[in-house]
Amino acid sequence: MIHFYTNRQMAARLGINLSRWKRWSREFLPPDPLGGLQSGLARQYTIAEAFTVYLCGYLVARLNFSIPEARKIVDDLSPTLKTLGCLDGSGAKPETAASSPGDLATAHIRIWRLPASGAEPVRFGYQLRQRLQSSGSKGESPRVVVERVRETDVGGSQTTPPAGPPRSWRTLDVGLLHRWFTERISQPAA
Repeated sequence: MIHFYTNRQMAARLGINLSRWKRWSREFLPPDPLGGLQSGLARQYTIAEAFTVYLCGYLVARLNFSIPEARKIVDDLSPTLKTLGCLDGSGAKPETAASSPGDLATAHIRIWRLPASGAEPVRFGYQLRQRLQSSGSKGESPRVVVERVRETDVGGSQTTPPAGPPRSWRTLDVGLLHRWFTERISQPAA
């Protein structure tokens, strides 16, 4: 059975101001098919829609992207997020994630800006990083950590990193963000 959430439930469970949540949902989702702003019907969200709104809002509020940039990023990353199980609609990790190395729990996405082209004024590059193995010294200072990671260029306007000076990026810890979102949504309503 598909469970739906209202604006008020989402804002309360996620600790977001109600008016901010409504503004984000108007910006990042298509118009409500059941009615407009003045229909008298409250918008209802599936888990996938709610995570999309939350992710876009996070990109704007925490990573300081503009609203059009956040839309572009989520559009570019949608296939990757679906593969990771973030936009599958269930709100749970994929069944294969628990047994496969480099699952959603360790997924980070690096986002960097690319130079504009004639066809695309806003362009980004993306790299999915998944930790395969980690080991390190315990209790010592300074700590030495050795990690094996899988880096995959995904989505975006350009799949290979640009040549030239080193790029700077913003990191989206999609595994942690999705886990926090899922835990908050699954809590009983207050």
